[in-house]
Amino acid sequence: KALERPEADNKIQAALAIAKAHRQGMKDSAKAVPVLLRELDKDNTPTVVRLPLAQALIELNAREAAPSLLRWTTTEDEQ
Repeated sequence: KALERPEADNKIQAALAIAKAHRQGMKDSAKAVPVLLRELDKDNTPTVVRLPLAQALIELNAREAAPSLLRWTTTEDEQ
């Protein structure tokens, strides 16, 4: 639910916590992938939030996030 709140700080902390939980063996952490991906894909998501979202998706080995990650990095490079 923290990822769905508007505050950037909450989103950052939630993404970091999900990645940490996964590293520590939490099996259900992959259930967060759709929410992480939805936040990453939002046009108004600041870069400071996108980075921990991307790191969490990579940590979770969320291969379905590859197109979004590529699109985000390409878009950021062009700005």
